Amino acid sequence: MRQKPDVGHAAWGFLAALLWLLPGAVAAQGFQVCDNFGMVRAAEMAVEHGCFGCHTLNSKRVGPPYKEVAAKYSREPITVEKLAGKIRQGGSGVWGSAEMPPNKVSDEEAETLARWVLSLMPNPVVAKGR
Repeated sequence: MRQKPDVGHAAWGFLAALLWLLPGAVAAQGFQVCDNFGMVRAAEMAVEHGCFGCHTLNSKRVGPPYKEVAAKYSREPITVEKLAGKIRQGGSGVWGSAEMPPNKVSDEEAETLARWVLSLMPNPVVAKGR
């Protein structure tokens, strides 16, 4: 009698191979590779809090793309705390006339989101301190 193939192991193998290849593909595009669980969680938080309603990774929607935010702060260093404050409080005028409303996130969530956005810059320059 033939045994059914174990699809679970095949799926995990495929996922493991994808995760192994992905950092190289991302790095080839000029992004810093961040495989820290916190950064994966930050991307999930961005989805949960509706950030992708106004932002995308690569193209302008209502607000600037995350890639553009990261590039701006690769030229003009910003602290994680300052960007987290912008995420929490919202604002306008930096990226045009569209206003970003305040976000209902904790200080810790805002800092995690800020670290994630800054991790997308090609050559990270994050100012230390508050």
